[in-house]
Amino acid sequence: MEIKFIYDRWDHHSGHSGYDIMVPFLGEPLPSIDYKDKKARIVPWRVATRFVHHRVGMRHYAHHHFYAELTAVFDMFKSKNTIYHVMEGDFGYRHLGKFSGFKGNRVVATYHLPPKRLADDIHSFKHLDQLSAIFVVGKNQLSFFEPHVQPDKLHWVPLGIDTEYFHPVPSRQRSGTKQCLFVGRHMRDLETLKGVVERLAADDELDVKTVLVTDQAGKEMFAGIQGVDARVRIPEEELLDLYQQSDLLLLPLFDATAVIALLESLACGLPIVSTNIGAVPDYVDDTCAKLAPPQDPEAMYAAVRTLLTDEQRLCEMSENARQKALKYDWSEIVRIMRDIYSQIL
Repeated sequence: MEIKFIYDRWDHHSGHSGYDIMVPFLGEPLPSIDYKDKKARIVPWRVATRFVHHRVGMRHYAHHHFYAELTAVFDMFKSKNTIYHVMEGDFGYRHLGKFSGFKGNRVVATYHLPPKRLADDIHSFKHLDQLSAIFVVGKNQLSFFEPHVQPDKLHWVPLGIDTEYFHPVPSRQRSGTKQCLFVGRHMRDLETLKGVVERLAADDELDVKTVLVTDQAGKEMFAGIQGVDARVRIPEEELLDLYQQSDLLLLPLFDATAVIALLESLACGLPIVSTNIGAVPDYVDDTCAKLAPPQDPEAMYAAVRTLLTDEQRLCEMSENARQKALKYDWSEIVRIMRDIYSQIL
């Protein structure tokens, strides 16, 4: 069984994270078709796809996506019984499904955005049912696809995590000062985060530091708040060390499907305090996380305080977090994907 991936590599993902990490975990050198191939920038392609772009019913489908799909079509003439997997269907899939079945080849796509974003970005739906399979990384996404796709084509497969790279520190010694960690910017609720951090800073009974790994705008938003250490574009090794040395992940969200920072934290044995929204409950439960209502800084602060003042509970949740992450190890996710690929062919 041969699988060819059409994908893009996001710059903000660390070297051991992101959906495309699945490719080498499949255990064989697989050919891939990269959106950023220099040929995709040739002017004639831009002219041709300008016409296509305005007629596809997708806000973010661009010339390089069209080029990648066209390249895959040409490749199909040389292939038989091959899976072509568009790894970010939200942006990069529109036309290739018309050729699903040609010479026994099959086209599948994975979607990552939450339902509200999908509804904003995708306004034409016929191409969805042309796929042989649709993978989603959050159960909350299913409601968007169910009216447009045959039920047997829909598959929830969790996002995976490299649990060898992201791992706890053995016999870590916890200091008196507790450390909360926040990572990311996409769909992060910074206003709620600010409310939590300000409450922690004003709590005289707590000795706590909050480290933020975010962008420059996020860093500036927290300037001057006591106990905050904001960092921008740090190396992956530094991020791993922060996961391993922190006491919990503090992650307020506006919406969510799979959240990479959440999985990285679990793998490092980091208890979670996050928002009860979207697909977050698909990945954590009360053995390893406390979830607060959306946009409720008081409830989230209370959850953080409860954990930081209960060392035994923190240790238990840390062990549970690591065990939870092992269920999402890429070896397990790849096994599930292979089973579905086999059914499609």
